[in-house]
Order: sequence, then C-alpha cells, then structure tokens
Amino acid sequence: MPLYDADFGWGMPRLVTPVVRIFGGMVFLLPRGSDKGSGITVLVALEPEYLPDFEKLLYDVV
Repeated sequence: MPLYDADFGWGMPRLVTPVVRIFGGMVFLLPRGSDKGSGITVLVALEPEYLPDFEKLLYDVV
C-alpha cells in the first residue's frame, strides 16, 4: 500500500503511523518517505521505568 502517495488536498503526509493502541514493548518500523533511499522511522513504546536503560543502550553504542 503506497502510504506516502496519499494526497487529501494539502500535500503528501509527513508521517504515517498505525492506528492501534500502543503498548509497552511495541516497536514499529515505518518507511520514512516514498523514496527507497529515504530510510525508516522507528517508533518505540516503552514504560517510563525502562527509559534510562534504553537511553544508555542507545547512546553508549560504540
């Protein structure tokens, strides 16, 4: 489904996300745009108590 090709009269969407309730531990990998080389958007849902550990893992990677 070409998510980023939708145009409702005000231009192409900047972000397309699933319409679901987000639960802790869920990760969504979404295309960043219609160009194949645009990369991806990563949405991560974490419980607040896990955020310090996630931040440490994210920024301490060598």
